[in-house]
Amino acid sequence: GKSVVVTVPNVTDKPAGREGAHSDKCYICLGPFDKQTVASLESCQHVFCLECILQWSQASNTCPVDRISFSVIHQRRCPGGDVEKKIKVSPPKKNADDGEEETDDAVVCEQCGRSDGRHQLLLCVHCDSGYHMDCLTPSLNTGPEGDWICPDCVSSPHHSGKIV
Repeated sequence: GKSVVVTVPNVTDKPAGREGAHSDKCYICLGPFDKQTVASLESCQHVFCLECILQWSQASNTCPVDRISFSVIHQRRCPGGDVEKKIKVSPPKKNADDGEEETDDAVVCEQCGRSDGRHQLLLCVHCDSGYHMDCLTPSLNTGPEGDWICPDCVSSPHHSGKIV
């Protein structure tokens, strides 16, 4: 069979200098900016399709290119165009099922209200409350063997009733 060689002409109708930091395609889908609404971030110069960056912002609030965090998306008609709308982005929820801190290391001691001294913090197996060993009465020097139950759960019988 005949081999067909296709040569793609190297068309550069733009000067090689970077005009601003604007690319002519979206950094997320890599599609060219055609007629769609585009957006940039408050903290850097990268430009994206509005749809792409809105979806991205639901999972992450850092720029996909340079990882600078952002809280506002600037909607524009075209790259470098005027900002038509500022869209506030709320930071993504790590675990949507509970409204606690996103980080699981933010256990606070019920007694003193502080979250430092984590190696001293005991976590109740029933209610997930935290207590520093030396905030307990009587205080503990070493962590208990196995599961630990906080004073509240020990004194209230509404838990499965098996008190160790």
